[in-house]
Amino acid sequence: MNRRSLLAGAAAAGTVGLAGCLGGLLATTNSESTPAGVSESVLAATDYELAGIEQRTTEETVAFAGQSETVTVSNYLTTYERRVGIEGVAETTTARFAVFSTPKLAVFGRPLNPVAEQSTRELVGLVEAADDSIDDPEHDADETVTVLDQQATKSRFAATTDVGGFPIELDVHVTEAVERGDDFVVTFAVYPRSFREIEADNVTALAESVSVEPPTTNESATDDPANESTTDQ
Repeated sequence: MNRRSLLAGAAAAGTVGLAGCLGGLLATTNSESTPAGVSESVLAATDYELAGIEQRTTEETVAFAGQSETVTVSNYLTTYERRVGIEGVAETTTARFAVFSTPKLAVFGRPLNPVAEQSTRELVGLVEAADDSIDDPEHDADETVTVLDQQATKSRFAATTDVGGFPIELDVHVTEAVERGDDFVVTFAVYPRSFREIEADNVTALAESVSVEPPTTNESATDDPANESTTDQ
């Protein structure tokens, strides 16, 4: 289970969704979110480490009344990892938490970012559609968490994946979007279900520690090739 295959699909799905909503509207905008991260003290307490900050950019040409403009939307996915061991599989990085930031993007005063209105079931569906390594997520439970002083539903889904031919049962957590300045923020998490007793509490703590400040970067995270900007046209 690598970071791109399990969580980066969320960023790709978000950019595609934004582009689809812009069709038929004249827009002259370049919108970029600010990377979002979590509290350093909570990272230390949960033993998670910053793995990378990835920018996902999409460009869409839209037309209206005989004119066309190119709209550029940039999202960020900040990913944290914790190494855990699975019986029968060598210890590897299998517990992950990610914070997805995406611009609110209003055109002519009309909010267009679909993430703001999507339920956790819709959000996890975007991840599944963008990433075939997460199989058949089924809704399992809901709870209310406080993210950036806003109440949001955090849903847990049961899913499966395959690691070197070894089937692994997963818990996947998704929170509803909350506002952070000019952005919306969504959190995602995934870990082997056998670690639920520990990781479920970790995920809640991480989600509730999302900060208004951008994450503190380090050289190893920012130099990861997975963090390079991508553009879909």
